[in-house]
Amino acid sequence: MNYESFNEIHYSYREMKLTVEAIKGNKEKIESVFEGIKDVVLLGCGSSYWASLSVARSFAAHTNYRVHVLKAAEVVMAEKEYVKNYENLLVLIPSRSGESKELLEAVEMFKTAYPDMKLVTVTEFEENTLKNKSDLNISIPFVEEISICQTRSFNCLYTALMCIVSIISNSNVLQHFENYLMQAPKYYEEMDRKISHLVFESENPNIVVLSSGIQYGAAIEGAYIIMEMAQYRTNYFQTLEYRHGPVVTADQNTLAFMIATKPENLERELQMGKEITQQKAKLILCGCTTELDEADLNFTIDPFCEEVRGVYATSILQHLAYYLALKLKRNPDKPGDLVKYITY
Repeated sequence: MNYESFNEIHYSYREMKLTVEAIKGNKEKIESVFEGIKDVVLLGCGSSYWASLSVARSFAAHTNYRVHVLKAAEVVMAEKEYVKNYENLLVLIPSRSGESKELLEAVEMFKTAYPDMKLVTVTEFEENTLKNKSDLNISIPFVEEISICQTRSFNCLYTALMCIVSIISNSNVLQHFENYLMQAPKYYEEMDRKISHLVFESENPNIVVLSSGIQYGAAIEGAYIIMEMAQYRTNYFQTLEYRHGPVVTADQNTLAFMIATKPENLERELQMGKEITQQKAKLILCGCTTELDEADLNFTIDPFCEEVRGVYATSILQHLAYYLALKLKRNPDKPGDLVKYITY
């Protein structure tokens, strides 16, 4: 049977298209609210933090803002470290519910320390506490899942913030997303076919996710969704950091998903891949424009920007989480005692 989470993963590009249109419809408001800003703080918890980690890298690559990415849970537990750091501050938050306890507490701390700060939010629940505190809220209620895990909603929040970066930097990132989403059905069909085969031919694999740069946060979210949906232990590392010790744990039972970054990094990434295959592990290469013989399995994509390839890689890992949950006879729609968001 197909669970709700299958549709939410496999057809998420439909809501991603609507998300792009929602951001484009707020273009003038976005440009206005960023006027005069010097420091941008991306704030999140859970999946929203990992999206923010990638978005912060995109901000740094395309704009002149001083950009910081913070975990809301860390802010509320170390308030004094953040009350004197920023000037002409804008806080940018992606949030599924707009109700997560640590997030709301962190916002109040920032508003107290920086009374002139601006708050920009992207939320899914149509009515929520965070929205009411915002200078600009962009609502995308059509992305909310029926299932518990954050899959389609992650992809859309990530897309929304990357398109915001594109608008304020006048870069071509938004155009890349639009072009990718036109072709997305073929990419998602490939994911489904290759991943389902890989999962059911592998016996209790050790899963490792490797990435770097703009795609790093998105790749970590991909690892997280495997842990959450399939309730399966998964490791993640910065690509080259993996060689500094952890690679010794790789063996013939390891599936190493490497997310390809910039073309100029390919030689370094393939060297890391060689070290992985020397350990008899399988190398799954995601994001190159052509299939490479060095990999045991390739997921190729047109030469889109890194922001697009980040969400592409996450989608591959979401498919992996779904099929692994099925193989382990677990309910991917409601794994364990997981809840949508934390209010206590």
